[in-house]
Amino acid sequence: MREFLLATLAGIKQQVTKCVEYGVTCRDVPAVTSTFLRKCLGFSNFRVRRFWSLANIYSKNTYVIYEYGDVKYWLLPEVHRRCLFATPELDFFMDVFDRREHFRGRCVELTNIPALYIYLVGKVGNDVIKINALYVLSLIARKEPQSFEKILSFIRELLTGNGEPDINGVIECAMRMLRSWDYSRVFVPLLPDSIEALFIRCPVLRNSFINT
Repeated sequence: MREFLLATLAGIKQQVTKCVEYGVTCRDVPAVTSTFLRKCLGFSNFRVRRFWSLANIYSKNTYVIYEYGDVKYWLLPEVHRRCLFATPELDFFMDVFDRREHFRGRCVELTNIPALYIYLVGKVGNDVIKINALYVLSLIARKEPQSFEKILSFIRELLTGNGEPDINGVIECAMRMLRSWDYSRVFVPLLPDSIEALFIRCPVLRNSFINT
């Protein structure tokens, strides 16, 4: 499980970093592909198969990250096997929008490739929204690259047990980003202002600490 989560985290970092580097929008890019596992992480065929076996299991669940009243946000992993487009170096997998706008004639096509996508789904009253989580992270990485790195480091330390997760730093990052966005309270009506409040509103974080 830890290998799966760390590989997913590495894929997210690679994809978001390349989004920023190439100056593209990344509306709906995958987090991990088999090509990334083999080429960038050096996974054997056995480890690749094990990764996708776990991905299929985890994609059957949702992971609530915020709850307040009739407002709820959760992470939704999805595994798809489809035609994908990548840079010639195979270091970035793009969506169809960025291919048309930025990479036409400068990409390679790979068919029938398994890919892990991660979505942020929100329910506000009777309305539901679904957005690629890497798109949200790319916005953070462009505006506040240090906050992006701090979030990834926090998750990595939480998963590996190496170092002390800087939860206060992550809370400060989250509060600063949410409060700097004029419309944040339309989507997040109550911003947690302490570790205790964060644990109440963020079940996935609370459960992570209970299980460590």
